[in-house]
Amino acid sequence: MTTPQLIFSFTILFLHLIFPFPLTDANCPVAPSCGPGTPTVRFPFRLRDTQSTRCGYPGFDLICNNQTQTLTLNIPNAGNFTVNDIDYELQAVHVGDPGLCLAQRFLQTFNLSASPFSPVFTVNFGFFNCSENIPLFSGTFQAMCLSRDNFTVLMTPTGFSSYATLSSLCQLIGNRSVPGPWTSWPGMGGSVQLIWNQPDCRSCEESGGACGFMSSSGLEIGCTNLPSNGPPRSIKYGLIIGVGIPGVLCLIGLGCYFGSKVKMYDQRRNTITELPNTIVSQRDVVICGLNKFTIDSYPKTLLGESKRLPEPNQNLCSICLSEYQPKEILKTIPECNHYFHIDCIDEWLRVKGTCPLCRNSPQQNFNELSPSTLSSSSSTSFSASS
Repeated sequence: MTTPQLIFSFTILFLHLIFPFPLTDANCPVAPSCGPGTPTVRFPFRLRDTQSTRCGYPGFDLICNNQTQTLTLNIPNAGNFTVNDIDYELQAVHVGDPGLCLAQRFLQTFNLSASPFSPVFTVNFGFFNCSENIPLFSGTFQAMCLSRDNFTVLMTPTGFSSYATLSSLCQLIGNRSVPGPWTSWPGMGGSVQLIWNQPDCRSCEESGGACGFMSSSGLEIGCTNLPSNGPPRSIKYGLIIGVGIPGVLCLIGLGCYFGSKVKMYDQRRNTITELPNTIVSQRDVVICGLNKFTIDSYPKTLLGESKRLPEPNQNLCSICLSEYQPKEILKTIPECNHYFHIDCIDEWLRVKGTCPLCRNSPQQNFNELSPSTLSSSSSTSFSASS
């Protein structure tokens, strides 16, 4: 790159930092409410037929049903789903079936490949038609919306021993990959959580700004309307003029200096005989999950006969989908206080490194700990109230 090109690049970068380009979402007013209890609609979502296409990201169009006062999201190759909640900071949306039968939607075609959404995790389930009155046992769930008076539809993960038991007693309807987590059992309505990674507006949402497109065309996004407690605008403009112009001159001088250094380096390199180079490659260390010392340090809980936990509505493990039984040992993630079977969460954290429910990343401890240090840092087990 020549010296004039360096000067031009530095100047454009400096001016862009001082005078950021406005976002086009200023032309996108807040979407009207679709009804009581419906979530707020803002970027990357938009209300079709109410807001312009530049108010939302492709694939995030919502439809307001005035009769039922519900928001509907159309997912290609999956169909229409009601939107129960949108978490813009976590970039998660909770969708349900308009017919209150998610089990039937999972049993049918449920393909998210053509959409910007993906599940937090998936579990392979077997669906069985049981004509006999078979009682529920560990690892099995009844799809109530699919069951009738003369037969019952049961679900169980394919990796559980209950799958082989149901295979011998009932007729297999099919195996399906079911997304999770759910707000209730898969066959009892409720909603399923889906997440999106693009566009990434998490830092803007956490800062209290407004996310939107940077221009009237293209898909580049930015953040505006950030809360400010600084000096008045007149003082800011005075500082920009007083510091900006000398700063630009300094950048020009630095550009000329480095440009001459680069030119001298190129000339000197052309006069030196090539020497053999020794390239030492280093393997990148990629850590997918947590280390053993961190996992073992998490507190454990021994359930009593009442199976009561400090947190309500945590009566089952969201990893293996089994209800907690008395005298079982559970483990808690301290950062979010979510409970799981000790074997389930140990295996999960070794691979994933994030909470299965809230996707928070527990703090990683990469220090080598001695056995005595580990035993002293581990939490003492206690019994839940009976």
